[in-house]
Amino acid sequence: MKNGGVTKNITTLNIDNDNFQVVDRVLIKCRDYQNQEIAIPKGVTELAPYSVCSTKAQVMYIPISVDIIRKHAFLMARNITKLYIKNPDIYLEVESLGNMINLKEVYIGGQRVEAVVTQEVDKKNWLCLEKYVGEDKSYVVDKDITVIGREAFSNCKNLESVEIPESVKYIETQAFSGCTSLKEVKMTNSIKDISLWAFEGCSAVRELTLPENIMELRLSGEAFKGWKRNQVIRAPKHLKKLKFMQRWRKGCKAKIIYY
Repeated sequence: MKNGGVTKNITTLNIDNDNFQVVDRVLIKCRDYQNQEIAIPKGVTELAPYSVCSTKAQVMYIPISVDIIRKHAFLMARNITKLYIKNPDIYLEVESLGNMINLKEVYIGGQRVEAVVTQEVDKKNWLCLEKYVGEDKSYVVDKDITVIGREAFSNCKNLESVEIPESVKYIETQAFSGCTSLKEVKMTNSIKDISLWAFEGCSAVRELTLPENIMELRLSGEAFKGWKRNQVIRAPKHLKKLKFMQRWRKGCKAKIIYY
């Protein structure tokens, strides 16, 4: 069937026009850079890596035909504030919504979600809390989450407390950066890695206790950049002896108490 010069086949759905490039039902590129609201064509089943980048759209509609969104599909889609995903069983790869720093509302299967959870391909038990889009002052991370993703809670100004369960092993880059109202962080000894700038600028936290299992803990540089002298970080005494680990204190003026 031809419509406006665009050929559509119900089995392959190939589109090539000013707004979209679709090959065999896979969205390769969204070329619509002007409209404030964009609807992905019905019949598309997959959003390829880098398929939605640099758009000026603030609202995006994903039809029920889409069953998978690939890693980096929305890389640098910084203007999108609302995302409507019709398929309740959508498969979201880890980092599929990466760098969507202004994303405020996500609806999946018609329901607004507090947190977007993504999965690592070929790792059944690897679940990443990719983006927190809730409004609660206190939040308890689900017990099946393995990773707090890059910028997952970044700049959540309302968040005052967060509880991280034993299932979480990794806290990625800038996961909580800019959470200026965050006062309490509860974490367990299961955490193996705290990445760059993970808690940068969390100036309201009065006291934070790091996991005691230092042999498995990796602290990246400037993890607590911007912390002030009136803040306290309790760290395992073993950490004090490991000179090569001291880079985590760079840019941090908080009082360090070893236990």
